[in-house]
Amino acid sequence: MKQQVEIHKSFGGMIPLNPNDERTWRNWNSPIVAPYIQKELTNIGGTIPKGEWAGEPLIKIVWGQEDLSFQKGKLRFTYVDPLNLCVETPRHYLISKDALKRFREFSDKRLKELERVSKSGLVLQSVLVPTNCIPPLTEYLQTYESGLDFERVVRPPELERAGWMYIQDVPEFEWIGEQRFRVVYWTPPELIDTEEAWEANRYGITEIAETGRQEYCDIIGPFPKNGEYRPMIAISKRETIRVYFDDSRAPCDMDYYSYIEPEWNNTVEVVRQAWWEREHRTVQENNRTFLGLMRFRTERERIKILKKKRAEENKLVREDIISHLTTPRSVPTVNLSNVRTKHGKAKRATN
Repeated sequence: MKQQVEIHKSFGGMIPLNPNDERTWRNWNSPIVAPYIQKELTNIGGTIPKGEWAGEPLIKIVWGQEDLSFQKGKLRFTYVDPLNLCVETPRHYLISKDALKRFREFSDKRLKELERVSKSGLVLQSVLVPTNCIPPLTEYLQTYESGLDFERVVRPPELERAGWMYIQDVPEFEWIGEQRFRVVYWTPPELIDTEEAWEANRYGITEIAETGRQEYCDIIGPFPKNGEYRPMIAISKRETIRVYFDDSRAPCDMDYYSYIEPEWNNTVEVVRQAWWEREHRTVQENNRTFLGLMRFRTERERIKILKKKRAEENKLVREDIISHLTTPRSVPTVNLSNVRTKHGKAKRATN
């Protein structure tokens, strides 16, 4: 983004983040928070009852530029700046020709291994545990080579060194976290997922932001056996700013949320109300569930009684029909003396 605005006046030793000024793109240590804030949050929510985190506050305040979680192969900021601000630092190396040859052989070996696994249909997890199957040069040098075979330099050298070559590796990326506080609350592991379901979705192919490539990696990390903290509220102020882009897109106005100091009104009171509504909603949901279950049981009992009554009535009807069909009946006699025909009185029957 273009540098359109001068650096703002700093406060508390921290320079406010300005999306249009790259000189302000920096991750700062957490500003000091008044101790009573966390104390009141602990009074509201209590502490974690069990596990390795037992005794830790159930509700706590975290700084967006320090809070990390495992994502896509490594620990990353849980809350990245919404504009995905990122500082790229080029990496320049002088590397011996022998070390460069070993790196190329190592990369070729990894490529062949990847091709073999892909063709055989084997599980990729057994081979591609790292974020990238072919590590960048920097990672390779720091892992497999001694410091005698490479040297990091600030800029490309002006003169060549015999037996050495200049290499510019993939730049270092520093993502900028949210410059604001958040209040988070603890969620127990049983409400997150089962460990089996978690592990089933743990590895896969996803896009890595640093390289822009689709890569196989550990996407979500190990199962959170101690639970995890989830966002509750963000402590910030909303501003409308004009954002200028590096590409051909025209500048536009957008809402941007920036830092404000946590205080009683914007933190404690808001969390207290949100926690009360959460607990009250939970009680109401439990009551609705209970009443619904009781209505279900009552309706089920009513249907059961009705079916029993109908069965008894059907049984009586069947018994009456069977009795009527099996009981012998007398044939009534007809007195023909009183019967007349159209020709007159009928003759009396003779012996």
